Amino acid sequence: MKSENDMFEHLKSFIQTTGAPATFIFTGDDIAVGTDSASGYRNYIQHFEERIRWEIAESDGPSAVRRQNFVFNTGLKSCTAKGLLSDFRRRVIGLRPQVVFIMLGMEDAAQSTPIDEFKLMLKAMVFEIRGIGAVPVLQTSIFPIHSDFVAMVSPYVEAIKAVSLHDKAVLINHFDTWRSNPKLCSCMGPDRMQLSELGHLKLAKELMTLFGVGGSGFTWNISGFTGIKEPIHQGTGQEIISVPAEISKLIHGSKPVTWLFSGDSITHGALHTMGHKSFVELFEERVRKEMAVEQPARAKDIVLNTGVSGMTTQDLLTNFDRWLAWNEPNVAFLAFGMNDCRLVPIERFEANLRTAIAKIRKFGAIPILQTVNTIKSDDESRYANLPAYVNAIRKVSKIEDVLLIDHYQYWSEAEKNNRDLKSRWLNDPIHPNEEGMVQMAVFIFKSLGMVGPDRYKSNLRYEEGTTRCIQ
Repeated sequence: MKSENDMFEHLKSFIQTTGAPATFIFTGDDIAVGTDSASGYRNYIQHFEERIRWEIAESDGPSAVRRQNFVFNTGLKSCTAKGLLSDFRRRVIGLRPQVVFIMLGMEDAAQSTPIDEFKLMLKAMVFEIRGIGAVPVLQTSIFPIHSDFVAMVSPYVEAIKAVSLHDKAVLINHFDTWRSNPKLCSCMGPDRMQLSELGHLKLAKELMTLFGVGGSGFTWNISGFTGIKEPIHQGTGQEIISVPAEISKLIHGSKPVTWLFSGDSITHGALHTMGHKSFVELFEERVRKEMAVEQPARAKDIVLNTGVSGMTTQDLLTNFDRWLAWNEPNVAFLAFGMNDCRLVPIERFEANLRTAIAKIRKFGAIPILQTVNTIKSDDESRYANLPAYVNAIRKVSKIEDVLLIDHYQYWSEAEKNNRDLKSRWLNDPIHPNEEGMVQMAVFIFKSLGMVGPDRYKSNLRYEEGTTRCIQ
């Protein structure tokens, strides 16, 4: 068996030079979930994903290998080692990862899990991860400012160190790093135990540094955030008489749901949000944080993003197993067209969508179609071709009796009284910025009957002109 240092160097090289698409899973307790104190801003996992799945992937050229490095967050609020191990297949093994990051200890400390039991459960997880040929990475919790909690969590940090040494798992010791840097106190949330949006950014940069992918790039150079405030467009963009019963049953049911979003760069959500969340990430926050308050089962939901910038429906079918089927979703959202309208004949586009829908239904999931957003005329060929592909999506949704979330119509209606809307909702001629992503997320909430979308927007801590920066 390789030494811990050998394992680390292997993982570092793997992250820097992946020759084939890989799946990275981050799981654990509250910090891994990352929704409590960073509302609307990316958590550390999402920043890290941006770096390894977009910024360093640009050198791949047309092959787009590392853009397919999926990063899934299956963390669970108030999760203990026992709770994670009991659902390990669904949250880890079943997603076929190549690398698994586990951050535990905070909740086990709060619940006084016996240290020996905690170690045994960590060992069992490492054993299972190795059993599928993946690399296990154990992360300690951060150093909590709350003094009473330091003494409680320290034994669990030492247990994680011991297991990583004995079982040759990669160790990332955030606890000691943060303890040695008092300036990081400004990156904590109000409870002095969880991270603020700045803390998540700092934690992401810590990972980038460790794995040799820091020092440059847009994400690395973010030092803080300036928020936004804009009213939600009140028109629905489509008349939905009722949410299909099969979807409503999942939303309001007592069983955990796996939601999967696949598409092109609009779904991928890279670059153009400036450190804020994409619509998929906002959906995850809405479901797993806010809705879980009244529907506890939603906290156990998993939201997966297999959107890949530059891809078409032809790529979807070529990679169908890895992008969709292997992940065993209950609901699969498809949002293509932005690249198809330039690269795939419209008849083939329609046929591809129908084939994908049939394959999704075959493995027992519910398909949902989405149109993409409207775009600027600067991109002449897309601007000319896209409306026909949007209509093709609408046509397929009717033929196949699939729920359609028509963002294109929503944006078109909003533009009627707001001629400069695209300048405010887009970051370039075609890609939504952070505000555009919020608009897309809220429209999904409305379309699925998820109550309180306006309340959701007001809960995002975006305030125009306010910038918080890392000291």
